[in-house]
Amino acid sequence: MKRFYFLIIALVFALCACTPGGDVEEVTGPGSEQTTPNNPGNDGGENGDKPGDGNGGESGEEGGKNEGEGGENGEGGNEGGSEGENEPLFEIVEPERTVGYDSDILEFTIVYTDKNALSVIIDEEKYEWLWFSGVREDKIYFRVSPNHGETSRTGEAVVKDDVTGKSVTVRITQMCGPVQDEPVREMILTPQSFDEIEACGGVFNLTLEGYFDTDGLYEKYDYGESSDSEWCFIQSEEGFPTISDTGLYTDKMLVRVLPNLSTEARSVTVTFRYPKYDLTATIVISQKGYVSDGEQTQLRYTTSDGKIITDGVFDAPIISNVYENGEGVITFDGSLRQVLAFVSSKLVSVTFPESVEELGDSAMCGCDKLRKVVIGSNVKKMGYAIFEWSGDVVNGLEVEVNSPIGNNSFALSNITKVVCGSGVTSIGDEAFLYSRDLSVVKFAEGLKTIGKKAFSSTGLLTIKLPNSLETIGDDAFEYCRTLVMVVIGNKDGVCRFKEFGSLVFYDSVVATLVCYATNPPKYGDYMLYKDSDDGMSLEPTTCVIFVPQNSWSKYRSAAGWKAHSMYISSITQTLEDGLKDIE
Repeated sequence: MKRFYFLIIALVFALCACTPGGDVEEVTGPGSEQTTPNNPGNDGGENGDKPGDGNGGESGEEGGKNEGEGGENGEGGNEGGSEGENEPLFEIVEPERTVGYDSDILEFTIVYTDKNALSVIIDEEKYEWLWFSGVREDKIYFRVSPNHGETSRTGEAVVKDDVTGKSVTVRITQMCGPVQDEPVREMILTPQSFDEIEACGGVFNLTLEGYFDTDGLYEKYDYGESSDSEWCFIQSEEGFPTISDTGLYTDKMLVRVLPNLSTEARSVTVTFRYPKYDLTATIVISQKGYVSDGEQTQLRYTTSDGKIITDGVFDAPIISNVYENGEGVITFDGSLRQVLAFVSSKLVSVTFPESVEELGDSAMCGCDKLRKVVIGSNVKKMGYAIFEWSGDVVNGLEVEVNSPIGNNSFALSNITKVVCGSGVTSIGDEAFLYSRDLSVVKFAEGLKTIGKKAFSSTGLLTIKLPNSLETIGDDAFEYCRTLVMVVIGNKDGVCRFKEFGSLVFYDSVVATLVCYATNPPKYGDYMLYKDSDDGMSLEPTTCVIFVPQNSWSKYRSAAGWKAHSMYISSITQTLEDGLKDIE
């Protein structure tokens, strides 16, 4: 090591001898005011050998190379190090770029000290075809749309470092495409018409493709001379269109058609228009009138003010709607098998008849006075977010269900309590996702599986799961930051629980877990783990685990469980007596 230092010293003296006045040649970054992270504070090397105790030149150079750290023995070293720290480098490599006429993602290499201090300014009105996409590591990204004009175009973006105040202008020139390759600008609807939709209405898919974007596209409804307007609604399914490599946009939409309570057929013409390229696409939506077949089924509900409810979509048309003896009575033509949509601000409670087999996507969306819903045992298909944004915020919403709960079926709702009957054999993935007001769920024997993220981000406090439960999916109770106790099984039967998924209780506050399974269930990866204090890893929680007395040693040595061995105890009679008071 000493030899190495002698070599370094000899090299420094050799450099000083070759430079007039014994000074070290100044090395700067690409700009006159910029320094590089490897060479901050070069003046320290230049001035370091003037004052000092004979070692100042050496120490000053070290200060110039290492942000002034080595400039202790020479004033120049301290000066150079200080300058390096106060002059953070800001540079964009090759800030000018030329691209072809197709859409493209452009990346520029950027050298900076703090990417959070960067800001980007683009004149959106002047350069509507140029977007800033973000910063990742040492790259800054921009996106351009296809150039379908007859000339090239140049756009500018100003990238500024808010710490130093320095800025760099990025210039992007985009060539125009050959005239013969100019694509045909058009918009295409698929399908191009909806003919003879049943009087009950429903939800249908529609796709719009072409050269357009959401900012400049609008739609117009023409109901003709019909007095019954606004019975058809079109909305984007994904919220925004996707774009292909050729600049072709695709927007998948949903068409919602309300029931036709008249015997007369009706139609609406919907026109999509994109003025920038003078593009239009038109679709005609036609719906049959109601025809009675003499059969009737009733759906009963109550309202808060006793007024007649007139809105709803079902698989059979409504033929009457009255308010009698404290109950609203909707009479349907035919057996009620599907409830596709029902939006009502006056609906308080509803009991679906046993004939109902399907609940559609967002079937009860926006029913903000709902307090109670009863779902029978014959439902074979549940749609997405049935109670989306539904439920009485003040009084809460209780749902009684006796059919398997589908994926996402009760997500995004204001449900506060759920009572599951024996017909609830499974709870699908993300079934209650983001139902943040949900605090109570009662389970019955018969439930076998709970899906992935089923109760993620809910407000559960405690849960008691039945002996029949066999598996809990990944992340099922993640982010349940009020969930303090989980009980699986009970002493009145044989607990059949077999498997936990990974991260089941991640970032939850479960303090007590009681499991009646005599054989330790499979422990999913990081099932009872939390973030470490530094946030860089996961560590076991301090959850206290109670298991059958005869299984205590099995759990303490089982894979995964042994990480919690010091917190595993036996179920006692005192504990069982206390569990009786928990819902």
